[in-house]
Amino acid sequence: GNGNVSVKSSAPIAVTGATAQNGIEAFSAELGNISVTAAANVTASDGNGIQATHAGPGKTHINVLAGTTQGGTSGVTAVSTSGTIHINNSATIQNMSGLPGDLGVATSGGGNAILVNNTGGVVTGTVSLTGTGTNHFVNTGLWNTLGANTFAGSSHLINNGTIDVFGTTTISGLTNLTNSGTLNLAPGETAGTLDLGGPGPAKGKLTLTGGTVEGGTLSSSSFDVQAGTISANLVGSGALTKSGAGTVILSG
Repeated sequence: GNGNVSVKSSAPIAVTGATAQNGIEAFSAELGNISVTAAANVTASDGNGIQATHAGPGKTHINVLAGTTQGGTSGVTAVSTSGTIHINNSATIQNMSGLPGDLGVATSGGGNAILVNNTGGVVTGTVSLTGTGTNHFVNTGLWNTLGANTFAGSSHLINNGTIDVFGTTTISGLTNLTNSGTLNLAPGETAGTLDLGGPGPAKGKLTLTGGTVEGGTLSSSSFDVQAGTISANLVGSGALTKSGAGTVILSG
């Protein structure tokens, strides 16, 4: 069939118990699309706050509009065989632990995926976007993270908001991090370290178009700086290159 699957929640959902269960679960093997909208708290103590699985070619849209979506496994997990995945957050997505080092959002499959964290939105936890297509994370809100974040394919992290890095953190598989917001490597008492991937040329690169990179240490394959302020330790085998007419301030 060609039917669509639509799930909308406007009242709080809380799922508890010894057996792993998801707060909201949507599945399709048809040609149609999956749409999940959460406008209130969604909590799954032993599972994913939202789980969407598409075994067909249709698109998957997840919209978190209000409240906190959280689960003991992850806040949001989406899998698609070949269709695109679009996660749009205007509220809070996190692991139930509330810790930046536990899984917050995960996508996988054969299609493209994009995670958009809007102004006022908060994502707390690690992010895993590992589909075989393109995988993009656009952040204009707040992302709190620590530990291992994983990207695959042609992948881009675009930060126009704030990323707080709480300790030793990696973003492996990333093609490029473009920053015009705040990349804070020392939001707590201890300065953190952000490593954009694996050794040598396997690392992603940093493009600074504005905003700030502050505190701690940033490791990248190269640094293309166009405008903004860097007051952090820069580590890597590649060069720092200034381009464009903007002003770049290096301090620290």
